[in-house]
Amino acid sequence: MGYARVADLAHRMENLLDHLRRGGQPPADDILQLLFRATDALEKAVDLAVAGREREADTAAVAADLDRAMARLAPDKPQAEPEFVPPPAADIGDGGRLIQIVLRPEAQIKGGRAMLIIRKAQSLGAVHGIAPSPAAFEAEDFDGRFTFRLDTPRTPAEIETAVRSVGDVERVTVGGGPGDETDEHVTPAESAGGRSRHIRVDLRRLDSLMDLIGELVTTRGRLNEVAAERKDPAIDDVAIQVSRLSADLQAEIIQARMTPVWQVFDRFPRLVRDVARQLDKQVVFKVEGKEIELDLQGRGEGD
Repeated sequence: MGYARVADLAHRMENLLDHLRRGGQPPADDILQLLFRATDALEKAVDLAVAGREREADTAAVAADLDRAMARLAPDKPQAEPEFVPPPAADIGDGGRLIQIVLRPEAQIKGGRAMLIIRKAQSLGAVHGIAPSPAAFEAEDFDGRFTFRLDTPRTPAEIETAVRSVGDVERVTVGGGPGDETDEHVTPAESAGGRSRHIRVDLRRLDSLMDLIGELVTTRGRLNEVAAERKDPAIDDVAIQVSRLSADLQAEIIQARMTPVWQVFDRFPRLVRDVARQLDKQVVFKVEGKEIELDLQGRGEGD
């Protein structure tokens, strides 16, 4: 997308995180602090890039610290990994295991996530037969479904673990080689029938819907009064149906406004950790009931 400083910093963080993940040992406190600093710098760089001011992003210092940390933890590892080079169209092959990937519907920038999965797969063996082609990952209508062939001695479980480590993966299907239908390893995050889909809706639209449903409830009350006065069975039936439908509609709109409280509490662990370090205290921070949903969007200024 042309955001060079954002991409460079994110790539250096990815290298360090990948090394920590492979090492299996908990990172030292100074490494955690460095990653937190890098996260803050990345957020600022993204904000500046969105505003068209990416050149103002000061990422050089934290990028250098990330390089020094990598050099200290993995002195023999080169600091830059090879870029992913899409295979030529003719190199589609039919050998190796067939890997089928479905990304989560809510995943952001699905094309970028798909490319990261391909790069991760390349660390396991030769990748070919990518469908749709990597160029299609950049299309707006890319839905996060793609397949590829992987020549590797790794087991299906190892392949799945590597793919899922990239994140935002809903389902992984690891098949056998050509004609081998007995070695299929399917790991759905959710059944296809239970897959949820998400879109972002302007809060003002939900507020407008709430106003309209309020007017509908008032009109429903007037309709019930008319039905009671007329004592007409046909009007009674219509009034009952309108009452039921308006009640269901009101319930659905209220549910649409509900927000899991974890979205509010999600930054608390970082805040508590920073305060604990400043005070030189050991703190155990636990959050229970994160799945509870509240109408946080409708709170007033004094709430």
